[in-house]
Amino acid sequence: MGIKKIGLGRRTAAAGAAAEVAAPGGAAFAAAGAARQQGGLGQTPVEMMSGWLMRMPFSAQQRALTVGVVVSLSALLASVYLDNRQASNGAAQIEVTGDMLMHSQRLGKAVPVALLGNAQAFKQLRESKEQLTTDMLALQNGSDEKHVRATSGPGEPLLEKAMGSWKRSEKSAADVLAQQ
Repeated sequence: MGIKKIGLGRRTAAAGAAAEVAAPGGAAFAAAGAARQQGGLGQTPVEMMSGWLMRMPFSAQQRALTVGVVVSLSALLASVYLDNRQASNGAAQIEVTGDMLMHSQRLGKAVPVALLGNAQAFKQLRESKEQLTTDMLALQNGSDEKHVRATSGPGEPLLEKAMGSWKRSEKSAADVLAQQ
């Protein structure tokens, strides 16, 4: 059980011989670099950039690297901002959708009771109908009050389908409210 020998970074004689056979003359990376030069592939972009930087005076190197860091940080901040904005809009849309689900269930519960003449059920029916209309329009057109942008992309056809269903349900709810 367990490990009997632990290599602490020291090479055994056999490992050293194997490395020498694999890349005669020393490092495998040096041989690969020489082979690449002979093959005509040229320098890698990193090698070209480091060569370009090495030929510059130190102050110019410092300026170039500072500009690179500033540009990289700006790109990172822009990426974080856009990701946060998208996540916030997604969360707001989910909140509005959850609110719509609750009001649609409340509407479905209030209709049969309202048909029996219960005044409280008519009040619930009216409130849920108004809130569902507001939420649907917020998802369709955007709303500053609800902090949601208009739905676009793959969710747009689903919203259009839901709007069609809601128009029929809204008409039915209005018919029930007219009986009050």
